[in-house]
Amino acid sequence: MPEERRTDIRFRPAAPIVVLCLDTQMVMTLDNLGSGGFSAQTSTDASLGSVMRFRFSTPDGVWSTLLTAQALHSRPNGDGSAAGSRFLVGFKFLNAESPRVAASINALIDRATAVISFS
Repeated sequence: MPEERRTDIRFRPAAPIVVLCLDTQMVMTLDNLGSGGFSAQTSTDASLGSVMRFRFSTPDGVWSTLLTAQALHSRPNGDGSAAGSRFLVGFKFLNAESPRVAASINALIDRATAVISFS
């Protein structure tokens, strides 16, 4: 079993988040997310080391944030949980130590993990 290299906790999204790569115009399916990066299911493989800009938003577009990330790993998507997804690509957020970027990442995590309760 490969050694775990992540230093941050990863969360599975509980709320739908739209992930659009602004450089390729490809929509991705968010698989998991943490303060250091995210994994997304994609229909095409990513060039490892490439730096890309992403727009994360709620499906209605009311909330969004822009973040830059670097593709660190890619593997065939064996679970096929998203239609048309052939790869699972891991990205590392860039400049995550910047207060503005960290605030955007935290807001994204809050949106992705928010669960609405009706009682």
